[in-house]
Amino acid sequence: MNIRLLAYRALAELGNRHTDELIDDYLKKYSLSDIDRRFFAQLVVGVVEDRILLDYYIDTLSRVPVGEVVRNILRLGFYQAVRLNVPDYAAVNESLKLADELNEPQAKGYINALLRTFLRRKKTVPMPKERDKYLSVYYAHPLWLVRYWLEMLGEERTEALLAAGCKKPPLTIRINSSLVNRDEYLARLADAGVEAFATSRSACGIGIKSLGGLKISELPGYDEGHFIVQDESSQIAIEARPPRKGDYAIDVCCSPGGKTTHIAEYAAKVSAFDISRSRLGVAMQNILRMGFAEKVQFAVVDATMGVKELNDSADYVLVDAPCSALGTIRRNPDIRHNRIRSDIAKNAKTQRIVLKRASQYVKAGGTLIYSTCTVTSEENEDQVRRFLQKNQDFSLVREELLLPSEGDTDGFYYAVMVRK
Repeated sequence: MNIRLLAYRALAELGNRHTDELIDDYLKKYSLSDIDRRFFAQLVVGVVEDRILLDYYIDTLSRVPVGEVVRNILRLGFYQAVRLNVPDYAAVNESLKLADELNEPQAKGYINALLRTFLRRKKTVPMPKERDKYLSVYYAHPLWLVRYWLEMLGEERTEALLAAGCKKPPLTIRINSSLVNRDEYLARLADAGVEAFATSRSACGIGIKSLGGLKISELPGYDEGHFIVQDESSQIAIEARPPRKGDYAIDVCCSPGGKTTHIAEYAAKVSAFDISRSRLGVAMQNILRMGFAEKVQFAVVDATMGVKELNDSADYVLVDAPCSALGTIRRNPDIRHNRIRSDIAKNAKTQRIVLKRASQYVKAGGTLIYSTCTVTSEENEDQVRRFLQKNQDFSLVREELLLPSEGDTDGFYYAVMVRK
């Protein structure tokens, strides 16, 4: 099996599909060795992550327009030359072989010349002189987003954020504190050969340095619900102000259920809503595995419409709002290519409706948590300010913007509000 050909086919098929889902489909369809599976995934994800940089090199060096078939061949070749420990001759020869297998023999001369030119000049290919364009190309992030963050965060914090977006994201789990103690569970992980550490911000988080050859589902206590995979940022949002014992809580956008299970560790009863039945099913699986089935009631509910019968009924309401997810770029490379500037305003409009509707569930003295996994002022701070101005029976207790460049969490925002 030619792994590069398989990677090419996946890239050609990608379209609007999620890269992770497409890779999973291919790995289920083809029987590959562990080494080949990793190499295939690395090629596909790597080209998606670095596509802006790779296309810049191709378009800068090419004197003629490049069709999509040849472009994907070149993207794979350039990626191997830029990021992987692949000998120069192999990057060229494998690209030429790929052209043959794709019935593009007439393009071999062009592919050979362009790759060899790049290999000779890769340290001297001129980069854009404008700072915003340079940052976009060098870190392979869309120009509109670079410009947005420069205005929002300034140059130093923006470049740090872009650099963090190119790094491998951490693997973090949250223990089920109703069943296990963190120190005890860390000891169990060590006994199983897993290299792990206690997270610095979350009191129930554990960072995994090495799984020791195990799968997540093979870690101690997985079937018993002793932990769930969850970024530390999401844990912090609930721990900033968890429900009180005996509280009735509502999670209006609950899938995939990580925060719902966290809330259920404290609250006496939780109503978990989601607009998608299939996504609700994912949350239900996590709730069942974690042992909170008796506490949590599920329902398919459009958060923009809500359930009027629940007004003024809840002690605790979580709005983990649908958003542009720009804080998760390093986990979801597709975001670099399938988000546009206007998405932010569209999301903000929906969020305003969801937040207003969810706030009506909160009874006097109750808590309202608003959170997103994005890094935009319109979807975060501006959203909360607008809500508070129009709903003066709520007051802000705490808010925080978390950045992967400043704490190795996902980009995340949360605001804790209380109804007077």
